[in-house]
Amino acid sequence: MIENANARTDVYSLEYERHHKIQATDRVLDLGAHVGYFTQLIAPRCRFVVALEPHPENFASLKERCRFTANALLVNAAAFHASGKGRLYECPANDGAHSLFKHGGCSEVFHQVPTVDIGPWLCALGFIPDFIKIDTEGAEGAIIESLLHVGIVADMAVECHDLMLYWRCRNAAEAAGMKWLPQVEHVGVCWANKSAL
Repeated sequence: MIENANARTDVYSLEYERHHKIQATDRVLDLGAHVGYFTQLIAPRCRFVVALEPHPENFASLKERCRFTANALLVNAAAFHASGKGRLYECPANDGAHSLFKHGGCSEVFHQVPTVDIGPWLCALGFIPDFIKIDTEGAEGAIIESLLHVGIVADMAVECHDLMLYWRCRNAAEAAGMKWLPQVEHVGVCWANKSAL
């Protein structure tokens, strides 16, 4: 099973839950579930969790880590704004940074992975989340737009790795009437809350 100290610290610091504490009645969506730390942590505290992770080895660790979790649906696919296939580029230095978007840390090695247009996919599944964690190494803006396009509005913790992505995510959330935090340009975890609606 893959271990990643940075990812574990991010999850167990409860940073994702800073503006939404997981409740027993919550339906949670974990996009970019990586090796399963967040899914494993919140599953005992929520009603149900759907976790998507496209990388084959990370997904194997997610399945192993959550093997006794009865209230989780684990999906080996990438959340996106289109369904089909995509190239998931390997990041040799960080198993949590594999990406559909080739960035400076990526190698030429990639996996062909299924992608799901997350908004319509969730609607077809009949799963409307109360809280969403999005850490998808560049696809966050496309995912938020897909969710909002079908009317899915939920509290979110969003990883923004650059300022262009920050503004794409923030503009989409605020256009839907959500409150975006922090209100200053920020690279790292940001939050969108539906409480402003």
